[in-house]
Amino acid sequence: MNKQEVITKLAKSTGMVKADAEFVLDSLIDIIGTTLEGGEEVRINKLGVFRVYVRNSRQGINPKTKEVITLPEKKCPKFAFAFDMKKRIAGDGEVEEDG
Repeated sequence: MNKQEVITKLAKSTGMVKADAEFVLDSLIDIIGTTLEGGEEVRINKLGVFRVYVRNSRQGINPKTKEVITLPEKKCPKFAFAFDMKKRIAGDGEVEEDG
């Protein structure tokens, strides 16, 4: 499913017009990105956790020259699915709703 398909489904399921659904989705993406840039994680119940982890510097090999190079430390985004979502995807039965 691509972004436009998500927008269409979001609009249909909420009764919003597509422009409003697109605004909400873009706002959510922006909020997540800004929060991660600030070093915080974003935890959405029943979906998962967005976080940043630091990949340590390491030795690598230039494939053209076979020269050993040092790859610098790097910040990387990571997403971990919530237990409820993992269970839902696996088809392990109904997941209880909070309520």
